[in-house]
Amino acid sequence: TGSALGERWSWSTSIDKDLLGRRGGSRLSAGVNYRHPVSDLNYWDFGLGSTFGDSAYLQTHYGITPQTAARTGRSPYTLGGGWENMRASLQYTHVLSDHWVLFGGLDLSRMLSAPSRSPLVGRKTTHSISAGIAFRGKR
Repeated sequence: TGSALGERWSWSTSIDKDLLGRRGGSRLSAGVNYRHPVSDLNYWDFGLGSTFGDSAYLQTHYGITPQTAARTGRSPYTLGGGWENMRASLQYTHVLSDHWVLFGGLDLSRMLSAPSRSPLVGRKTTHSISAGIAFRGKR
């Protein structure tokens, strides 16, 4: 879900839940976004967000159970619930027509707390670059 906080500000939240009961746990993501119009057809979006996972989610993705450690020779690593990451994004959008937009952006993510110390995590900070064209339905 999400909503406008004003003319240029908005927020969003989402919840992911393992509904099949496969010990995937749950996580909550939340963020805030600021849109800076350059013209009627061009704008920048700046976003900040973070994700919190319960103990089942974090253990499934970043932990090593004692049973797995015994089989693999690794040390066990057990996590409780907590913060998973913090994200920042910057995206530029150009409106081509009523239905088509061209976009490009940069994203930066930093692992936090116990997940960042997991022996399964290679990089604590990751980044990505994206570009594309998108079709939008009725406005």
